[in-house]
Amino acid sequence: TVLPLYGSQPASPPADPGAAAAFWNHWKEVIARHAPGIDVLVSADDYGQRLALDQNVPWLPFDRQTFPISATVVKEKPWNRYQWLVPAAQQSLLRRLVVVGAESTGKSVLSETLAHTGNHPTVFVPEYAEHWIRRQPGQPWDENSLLTFLNGQRASRDGLRAVANRWMCEDSHALTTAVWAEYLGLEQLAQDAYEQAYGDRPHHVVVCSTEGAVWNSDVHRPTPSDLAFFENRFIEKLDEWGWDYSVVAGDWETRTAQAVAVRERFLYRWQTASWAEWANTPLTLPRLGIPK
Repeated sequence: TVLPLYGSQPASPPADPGAAAAFWNHWKEVIARHAPGIDVLVSADDYGQRLALDQNVPWLPFDRQTFPISATVVKEKPWNRYQWLVPAAQQSLLRRLVVVGAESTGKSVLSETLAHTGNHPTVFVPEYAEHWIRRQPGQPWDENSLLTFLNGQRASRDGLRAVANRWMCEDSHALTTAVWAEYLGLEQLAQDAYEQAYGDRPHHVVVCSTEGAVWNSDVHRPTPSDLAFFENRFIEKLDEWGWDYSVVAGDWETRTAQAVAVRERFLYRWQTASWAEWANTPLTLPRLGIPK
């Protein structure tokens, strides 16, 4: 069990005896209040012996050379020390790049390309709705279907978190399902889905424009005249919510180059970001189910 300790805490004993006494009293009280009844105190630093003595528990030292990491080192450059974080922290701090767009704009292929190429390849989260539709052709797209799309998309993402490499690229988002619900006239579901989408903010969104895209007929694609509705609603909502996003357009080669450039800027930002930037962005812990 990880218990958070918020606020600014003194990090090391001061040289002044009077200040040192206050330091030890502070930590004795903090540990007793936040973790009463501890069995053992684990620390690589020698001051762990004094902390353990104050709690009347054994001190278990470990070798910093065997585990060459500390919270201070992690905070200096989180991207470079990501592998030292416990799995739960890795999953909650995962950076997310989401690709949305109207059908036939190449977003699925583009998402997979962004995930699997470059210097930092990672997992690709496919669009669950597209998988469902192809496995069940002819099934109606009713409220139950769209709820399945929402839950399936989130479950796919949460299931892949454990094998992602610092970031993940997702084809589609709850926003996509919300726009589809609105398009199909499912007003209450659209409202609920927009609320869910708003609460699931990724770190950047790529919008595939219809400009330059070649429309291909398929079982899950509306007519070409309807594609502008989807694109406009994506951008309207992203602007309304104040999310960071980029629009890529043009022929396939052009939009791919634009998207790769967005990915590289996105990754460079987090490679160089401070711990404060990592910690102050919304954490997206895995969770299943859609609130009613």
